[in-house]
Amino acid sequence: LLAHSIFPSSGINLPVMIKRLSILLISIFSVFLFSCTRKDLSVIDLNDSIFWSLEENDAVVFSGNAEFSKLTDMKNFNLERIAGRQGRYLWLMIEFNIPEPLKEKSLGLVIPYLHFSEQLWLNGRYVGSFGKFPDDERSMNYAAHYYHFPAPLLKQYENNRILIKVWCHGKATISGRCFITESSDAAGIADKITFKNSRGYMFFEGGLFCAAMLFFMIYIFRRKEKSKLYFALMNFSTMFFLTYFFAPEVPWYNTYLISHLSFVKISLCISACFILYFSTAFMLSFVNAPEIVELKFVRIGLMAFPVLIIIFTPSYNLLMALCIPVMLTLISQLAIGIIFTVKAFFDSERRKLAFLLTAGYTPIFLSIFADLILRIGLRNNQNPFFMIHGWQVTIVIFVIILCVDYNKVYIKNELLNSQLEKEVEVKTRELIETNTELESQSEALVKTNNELESQMRRNFEDLEMARIVQQHFFPHPKEHIPEWNISVHYNPVSQVSGDLYDFYMKDQALTGFSLFDVSGHGISAGLITMLAKNIVRYVVELAKAENVSENLERINTLIIKEKGKIENYLTGLLFRMKYDKENECQIAVANAGHPYPILYSAKNKYAVQIKPLSYQKHYGMIGISGMAVAFPQVEFRMEENDILVCYTDGITEAENSAGEQFGRDRIMKIISENADKPASEISAAIFEGLDLFLKREVLDDDTTLIVLKKENSSKADEFLEEL
Repeated sequence: LLAHSIFPSSGINLPVMIKRLSILLISIFSVFLFSCTRKDLSVIDLNDSIFWSLEENDAVVFSGNAEFSKLTDMKNFNLERIAGRQGRYLWLMIEFNIPEPLKEKSLGLVIPYLHFSEQLWLNGRYVGSFGKFPDDERSMNYAAHYYHFPAPLLKQYENNRILIKVWCHGKATISGRCFITESSDAAGIADKITFKNSRGYMFFEGGLFCAAMLFFMIYIFRRKEKSKLYFALMNFSTMFFLTYFFAPEVPWYNTYLISHLSFVKISLCISACFILYFSTAFMLSFVNAPEIVELKFVRIGLMAFPVLIIIFTPSYNLLMALCIPVMLTLISQLAIGIIFTVKAFFDSERRKLAFLLTAGYTPIFLSIFADLILRIGLRNNQNPFFMIHGWQVTIVIFVIILCVDYNKVYIKNELLNSQLEKEVEVKTRELIETNTELESQSEALVKTNNELESQMRRNFEDLEMARIVQQHFFPHPKEHIPEWNISVHYNPVSQVSGDLYDFYMKDQALTGFSLFDVSGHGISAGLITMLAKNIVRYVVELAKAENVSENLERINTLIIKEKGKIENYLTGLLFRMKYDKENECQIAVANAGHPYPILYSAKNKYAVQIKPLSYQKHYGMIGISGMAVAFPQVEFRMEENDILVCYTDGITEAENSAGEQFGRDRIMKIISENADKPASEISAAIFEGLDLFLKREVLDDDTTLIVLKKENSSKADEFLEEL
């Protein structure tokens, strides 16, 4: 309602906003700050009738022998300047005569403000007290002090004498404008002063609570808006802070459930630390300042340090002495928020937020500045604290900002809803037309779907046939051939594979083998494997060159020529084997960009990679036109029980859920741990380790593994006899 009355449209006209807000605030505060007051009161003004004495003997004071001096200073902290702030008793004396209009009437004394506590006697008769003396000291704080003087106690035609024993502790003050008038009028005026300076803040407590709950509930439902949480906590902290100003109305204070020192610590000091902390947090969040972890810890330290000091301060005197260091710490806290707000003015995206934040905080900053000038600079004690009313204005401004934001959202939603209704109507008509068209096309789609299903079945049958042909195209060597124990594991990831291998025999002896990996998957890769297998066998069996490096380069040339513009390329290994009479095998290998094979030495009991020497040039792959290649030949010997392992990168590059690859080192470790086993068990151990590594992850590439274990010649002879 407030937002709609002040801002009836979604746009914000700044001059109009300021004008309407000013009228609203003036109207509100006029009710509280102005009232009809009788102008014809008969009043005894006591400003020039107050005297003081530091006499410590009460009997001397009551006997009239104490020396009194006139109190000429009626400004703030006037009693502190006389008695100090450490805690001391001081006597005030007031003498007055009753004017004719007030004779034979009961009168009342009004002291707008007296700190810390006092007891009062009229003409030697005890009248009453406000606050309490040590050892359980209490103060009325900012409530007005009213004393009732019954007519029988007054001297109608003689001088009346008032004695006030004051406990001066801390910033001891007696305000100006002390007066005596008819008791009924004095009581009413005292109540008005108390309401203005003390009780009135209780109404502000209710406003703070409502604002805090409003912003807190917004945060509950919209957790991203942390500024709302900080604003709510700032209001809750302010509620504790304000209890100091109406302390006599607080149950746990005026019933002595808590000491004055503890009450001051909680209400005035600790709550101020939290107010500044949450206020700074609100400022940073409001202007979308970057979250810096180090800065957050600094701010927590600036709050926690003074709080701990306050908690463990043993006395009221020491607490007063620590005011300035604590205030400097709190100002440092607030300075952080001010710095980031100023920075936001230089950011075009956050400038509007910085302006709104500055506008909201301007009343509280101006009112604090006014209080400092009046109460400390001019030592004026006649006015209420402007900062509290400034804070009320700040709260109202931020509530209005919130209302405006939500009013804009509400209007925007209404506009979207109306547009949505029109859009729904248009879309409904379009859907009806589309539905009619779809119905007419339904039969054609069903027919097309049936044709697609038939085509998919035929394609699947073709793929299955290609898989069968490819599997029969590759050799399946027996586990034992002369001098070798062999295991081959071939696992395509789809129906046709891009991996290919072949074994070459002569006179029942293994003279060589090859392993290649075609890039990509599917039909194109499968066709390249079949083309490449024929070319490799042709080069190996018919070519005259014994150097496997030259043979591999010849294979590269032929594949580039035969595959034409197909982009697939190959990596691979080509082996050639020769035997001697000492049951050893001399092996030569050339590598075209393929993972290095692994050789396990049974004699030395360790596994190594077979790769060219550092000075040999080694680069390039097979099947890429225009690319220079170099496939140097590497030679090595295999003795009895030595193991040779070759594999495609589908094994080493397999990744688990953490993104870690299986790698070559795990293969070498498994070979070493199972070196005494047959080739088939070594192969099974490698894939068992791969399954444990992948857990539930699925392989996304073809995998081929070839394991050859060298056997002695006697086993070879036995094999020949079996043949």
